[in-house]
Amino acid sequence: MVLEAKVPEDSFKLGAETALVHPRWWPVWWLGVVAAVGLFLPTLLGMSDYIRFFSLVISSLFLTVGLLVWVLAGSRLKWKTRWAMLGVGLGIFIFVAFAQDKSLGISIFLYGLPITLIALAMVTFVTRGTSWPNHRRLVLAAWALPFLGWLPFRSEGYMASFVPQLRWRWSPTNETIALKAFKERLAKGRNSQPTTTGEINLDQGDWPRFRGSLVNGKTSIVGIELSNAIAVKEVWRNKAGPSWGSLIHVGGHLFTMEQRGDQETVVCLNAQTGQEVWSYGYQARFVDMTQVSGVGPRSTPTFHKGILYTVGGLGQVSAVNAVDGSLIWKRDLPTDTKGRAPEWGYSTSAFVDDRFCILLGNGEDSESVDTICYDSKTGDVQWTGVGSGLSYSSPQVVEILGKRQVLSMVAQTKTEKKGDDIVSRDYETGELLWRYRGQATGNAMVTPIFIAPDRILMGDGSDGAAMLQVIRDPSQGLEEWSVNRVWSQNRLLPEFSDLVVQPDLVLGLSKGLLTALNIEDGKLLWKKFRFGGGQIIGLENVNAILTIAESGKLSLIKTNSETPAILLEWDGVSGKTWNHPIVVGNRVYARNSEEIACHELFNK
Repeated sequence: MVLEAKVPEDSFKLGAETALVHPRWWPVWWLGVVAAVGLFLPTLLGMSDYIRFFSLVISSLFLTVGLLVWVLAGSRLKWKTRWAMLGVGLGIFIFVAFAQDKSLGISIFLYGLPITLIALAMVTFVTRGTSWPNHRRLVLAAWALPFLGWLPFRSEGYMASFVPQLRWRWSPTNETIALKAFKERLAKGRNSQPTTTGEINLDQGDWPRFRGSLVNGKTSIVGIELSNAIAVKEVWRNKAGPSWGSLIHVGGHLFTMEQRGDQETVVCLNAQTGQEVWSYGYQARFVDMTQVSGVGPRSTPTFHKGILYTVGGLGQVSAVNAVDGSLIWKRDLPTDTKGRAPEWGYSTSAFVDDRFCILLGNGEDSESVDTICYDSKTGDVQWTGVGSGLSYSSPQVVEILGKRQVLSMVAQTKTEKKGDDIVSRDYETGELLWRYRGQATGNAMVTPIFIAPDRILMGDGSDGAAMLQVIRDPSQGLEEWSVNRVWSQNRLLPEFSDLVVQPDLVLGLSKGLLTALNIEDGKLLWKKFRFGGGQIIGLENVNAILTIAESGKLSLIKTNSETPAILLEWDGVSGKTWNHPIVVGNRVYARNSEEIACHELFNK
């Protein structure tokens, strides 16, 4: 009686002999290397977060295609095994994609897939030479466990470096905590309605719009000598709903926007106590579909002569009475601009004067409006500017070489040459005066800084900071405007952290590092201290800056051309902070998606 050995599942016959065919693992190992490079190399090289995001997307797409090619064409397994692997692997991915908490968004694609490929490569390399039946179990575990490991978590959005903020799935969200705190304050009578019909007027030193009165992110700090020891005390702190805009301060009041359930809410607080004075809400809830940033409005209110002008994440424009929050007029940006909400939501804050309320739309298409001007008293459309590009920045009105004009930063995404541009329009008519084509790709988030009489500092996407000079030559007729690039410096990549100008310095955060350039030639002077995706404002009367780190820590820093010195650091607000702080007098007001806090500086 002759006994025949059982042929392994994945084998082939050579004449009278049977040889086991081991799977071809080296392509998987190389995919693991690609996954590790995509995850870590952009950070190690100090690339901009904008580029890092797209490197994650591209590497994950490459990994997906590479894995499919290996399974179907390069694994050397039997076809029924290949289809089984494909079915099981795809089934696990789809199951987790639908079963995961929706707040994780694209995390499973950006991070889950690369981490799984790294695990798969490591397991198959360490156990190479093991029989296929054992390998099957190891491969299944290496594929399934990293994906299934996402199920107990949710996300509070991403940090500026595109790392998700993971929390336990069953823990309450920041938004839930804020709503509970609001209801408790309401029950205790800490939220009240206005009891007078008096006026709210602009006082000296107030901060009436995004980046301050002159839209340059600078103010003066009062009553503090930097040469003496400085201390800080917390005056008040409130839980707050999600918001990515900043605060403004007018006549002893703070104004801001935040999400409260299904309502975007304009909120007025007593600046001395943090007590809510009034709120105005309407049905709207912007949700970032990628879950990178989070829900909630992005814009900062603008105050002008008793009226507050706000823009919601979905584009509702509201003009409300600053005393009691009553609605004066409202408009809808997507309708008025023939556009739609940009990917990260409407972030523009209004320029307002006695005549106009000017806002940026989302003019990516040739017929859609990128700049719109309303009558500031009635909301009637006065003029529109068409087709310049999308923007997450805000307009400003300046006078350059005798001509009043509206400056805006826009991003070109649907043209042959993509990048950030600065566009100038006539203040009276919206007619295009000039356009400077940027050198690099970005998201048009940094607000340009006008330096009289003819210079503009811009954040030029992945090409860094650039100084421009505007030239006007009336002898050229209609083509009288031109723009020269004076210098550029890619060692300062501001991304969405706005810049500050001091007499001889340009200051900003580059990959989270505080960075100083010479204002005349753009030469790099120094890089010190790390703040992540934070923000800075200038204290012009003392040659200092206030920074807020992405963690919410506040720092008072003395600056010069040689080296900065941290004078004081303290915990401002808890949680991810992309919002700009403000300084009024000797008080610092800061907010993020979780809290609003007031701190007072004083000399010991």
